[in-house]
Amino acid sequence: MKSALLTITAAIFAVLLPTTSIANMFDGTVYVINDDGTTNQHSFSFNSIQDAIDTFSDTYLEENFPTYDVNDSAYGTVNLRGLTATFSYNMATTSNNNDGATAGLSSLTLVIPGVVDEVFYGSSKNDLDDQVKEWFKGNGGETGVLTQIYQAMVSQTPYDPIAGNPNSLMADMINLAYTTGESINETTIGSGNLFGIGGQYDYSDHYNTIQSLAVPLSYAHSFASGKRILLIDMPLYFYYYDKSTSYSGEISVGLKNIINRYWSLTPSIAVGGLGSVDMGSVSLVYSGFLNSTLNLPKNNWVFSLYNMAGYLKTGEITLDDYNIAYDLNNWAFNNGVGLHYRFNHMTTGLRYTYTNTEGDPWYDNHYQTIDIDLANNKQTDTLNYSPITLKLSYTFTNNGEKMYSAGIKYLF
Repeated sequence: MKSALLTITAAIFAVLLPTTSIANMFDGTVYVINDDGTTNQHSFSFNSIQDAIDTFSDTYLEENFPTYDVNDSAYGTVNLRGLTATFSYNMATTSNNNDGATAGLSSLTLVIPGVVDEVFYGSSKNDLDDQVKEWFKGNGGETGVLTQIYQAMVSQTPYDPIAGNPNSLMADMINLAYTTGESINETTIGSGNLFGIGGQYDYSDHYNTIQSLAVPLSYAHSFASGKRILLIDMPLYFYYYDKSTSYSGEISVGLKNIINRYWSLTPSIAVGGLGSVDMGSVSLVYSGFLNSTLNLPKNNWVFSLYNMAGYLKTGEITLDDYNIAYDLNNWAFNNGVGLHYRFNHMTTGLRYTYTNTEGDPWYDNHYQTIDIDLANNKQTDTLNYSPITLKLSYTFTNNGEKMYSAGIKYLF
């Protein structure tokens, strides 16, 4: 038997917030009804959706249910990163009380609260599998059930790697647009170039442990006028949800416009992408932002105001005839204040930032971040910048998530 749930889990990749702590991203229990009416059960827990899918293969069931037969009725629950999907096979026998066109047919009932409540009829388990697979293929795209499930995981869980929480791709794209070019303070007449590399580690523990590692790569070019700086950022991200892994990258292009010695405006556009076999998520994200920074110096102190607004949108991807579309459209806003102190050739200070998103709902559509940074200062013929910047951050949300971050950036 190739269980219909096998196909369902491959297509759904779904998440809802659990009410209690779960040890892994994928777990569940399956029950098999024996010929004598007794019931056997088996529980499982994995960190990969593929392992969870394989749990419902004939080979796995035969290994864990010695008396299992392909004609046995079965039912169970599957927790896919928090989403409880229930399924029930009712295999046809001469004692079934099916009526009308469904007489003598086996059935599969699939329920995902708020999204799916369907009954399928077929002559065998394989027939049911095929029906469910084709049903999900025919209900993909921006208006289908797959999109509804993806949007549910973004709005009802802190675990989605694409959006919905501070440790997601969309949140990282918001943060990059907010901080790009911040280590380059001023330019003078004449062109110059800077390359950058660094690393950042994020950690949060709320029901499940979420970790991420970023490797920011960057290039900056100041134009001869001394008023504009081209900023190109190409960070790579690695996410670790318990032991489920995701990989993503982004390319961002911005132009920092130095209005005067106090104020700068930086518009930027970006495209990012994430894929995860373990988590069952894949998407492209497009964004555009306008960032404003106002620095007000007084002796060795600098008081700063930060404001940013932008728009993010996901793109549709087709894989194995499934139309995978998060169909998210969001406005994002960052507003912050900072206070820094300059001494010798160093700068240290604090920054507070409030982030909120509008549009399609996120689980954490409001969160706050406190940064502590330490940087050295260097003046060249054309640039005033910080070659080395160390930063510690603490992010917290209204739903109780807390994220701790440490990073270093080197410009040369």
